[in-house]
Amino acid sequence: MLAISVILASLLSVGAVVDTSEYTQLQTTIAQKEAELEQANVNAQFGTAYSLHEELKTLRAQLTGPRMEYLKEYKYVQEFMTKVQDLFNEVVRDFSGSDLAVEKEASMAAVQELMAQSEQAYNEGDYAAAKTVIYDARVKLASAYSSSVVLATERISRAEQKLKDANFLSPSRRAMLDEARGLLNEARTLFERCRESWLSQAQDANKVCRSAYDKVTEALELIDRAIESPEPVEDILRWALLIVPIVLVVGLVLFFYRKLGEVAITASLSRIEVAAHKRTEVRRTIVVSNLEKKQISATIADSLPKALKVSTLYTEPQEQEGNKLYWSVKLEPQERKEISYTFIVPALEAGWPIKISPAVMIYKKGKDVKKFSSEEAAIKVI
Repeated sequence: MLAISVILASLLSVGAVVDTSEYTQLQTTIAQKEAELEQANVNAQFGTAYSLHEELKTLRAQLTGPRMEYLKEYKYVQEFMTKVQDLFNEVVRDFSGSDLAVEKEASMAAVQELMAQSEQAYNEGDYAAAKTVIYDARVKLASAYSSSVVLATERISRAEQKLKDANFLSPSRRAMLDEARGLLNEARTLFERCRESWLSQAQDANKVCRSAYDKVTEALELIDRAIESPEPVEDILRWALLIVPIVLVVGLVLFFYRKLGEVAITASLSRIEVAAHKRTEVRRTIVVSNLEKKQISATIADSLPKALKVSTLYTEPQEQEGNKLYWSVKLEPQERKEISYTFIVPALEAGWPIKISPAVMIYKKGKDVKKFSSEEAAIKVI
């Protein structure tokens, strides 16, 4: 396969053996004269228009001769062959050594051999024979090109599997590969039409072949885009729609867990029910926490109804006014401190209402005064 590639590449790199510049110049001259004729008609220069019309008849007649017809076909096939080879190199890059790639290279080498035969016949002046061989070359070229579509289709399958394995086959990439597959199916049909048109020497043969070539080129570009393009916006949105709600839910759970699990001050009682007609001691426990990011100096205030009497102070207050107690505490960030004392519930009648006001925590944060309260407590006399 390598030997065929090297030979074919060297043959193509030499360029056209037959000089087609005379045909190209004739086409250019005809185009110029047609433009001049159109302008003469617009300007009502009928004498000039007639002369140009006659001159164009002579020029166009030159194109119908066997020599010019050969140069026309030779020029087209030579240009198309270069395009085909470039495209073929693109198609087979992932299939080096495969049977289809070897067959395709052999077909291209056969086309080049036919081109060489037509050149020899032309240089010997046998334009009819040269034209017959060039027709054979372009039919062979169409067949070879049609078979390369099979490789391009296989390349789609490989690309699709590669993206699946990488978990990267997004809807947009799948759409690109499906579109490429459709274009190659159209190209295959067009190449068959191209081959048949060339066999019948139809006027639209070259146009059909160009359309087939364009389809394959577009398909290969789509395959490359599907493999190499960055993550499309819709893919990002698709993943965002999947992930963002989860992140939001987790974030909200953590937020409320922290808010519910961490409060600045709580106050609890060792008992919420006491027996009627019996003197009872109850323990009051206050827990304060620093939820700020800096140290705070806070004042904790708590008060009891007049019917109750403070008994034992486990945490000595900085100030006490009867049943009103005040503590001053310094707390580092996230630090917790516990304040506790006991009070006496006298012997009361059943159903006597005892409500204890919330404990309060006050501290300054900059110019602001922050105040937090615990929940209100109650003791039931039963």
